[in-house]
Amino acid sequence: SGNIYKPESTFQAFQQSQFEKKNNESESDYTDVQSAITTLNSGLRLSDPVQWRTNLEKSFDADHFMKWLAINTTMLNWDTYGRMAHNYYLYHVAGKGLLWIPWDNNECMFNRSMNNTSPYAISLATTTSNWPLIRYLMDDPDYNARYKQYMKEFTEQVFTSEKMDELFTKYHSMISPYVIGPDAVEQGKYTHLTSGAAFTMALESLKQHVVTQNMAAAEFLK
Repeated sequence: SGNIYKPESTFQAFQQSQFEKKNNESESDYTDVQSAITTLNSGLRLSDPVQWRTNLEKSFDADHFMKWLAINTTMLNWDTYGRMAHNYYLYHVAGKGLLWIPWDNNECMFNRSMNNTSPYAISLATTTSNWPLIRYLMDDPDYNARYKQYMKEFTEQVFTSEKMDELFTKYHSMISPYVIGPDAVEQGKYTHLTSGAAFTMALESLKQHVVTQNMAAAEFLK
């Protein structure tokens, strides 16, 4: 029953046109997202960080966001909040505030000339206040510590070469007959592949991507 939004917003300021409702369209109540944005950008962030966090977490599930941010940044995703003001939903969970829901992750584990393989990108140090959900939370020692802890858990327990190589190989083998094999349906206008070799080489590229990102994360987390 809570509001569901598909925003096109950086969270710098509330503009109703940037928060498309996916339900409750006939109701003009946007107070939940207005409250979250006002609190996020409040001067309490600097004058009273403890109260700022308390207020923020009444309207926005910040811990959940930090977990997503750590995972999303480690995997690398250029088409996401922090570079683009879209590809997420917000759902108002009673008692927890707005919940961040990732959307359209087809550009993850892919570097489009963003130089994101350095530990500096992993640290988000170059992200500006144009993206306050990242910058302001990363500037807060409490949220920064959560970011690092979630990244550590993700790289040590989930995003390991052993586990990811197994997944990559499994699904590469599963779809290969339908991409470059005898039952290939990825033809003509339905493919972005330049050759069958490109599909085959992508498997090793994905495996190396995990190694590279984990090395960057380990350097950052020292």
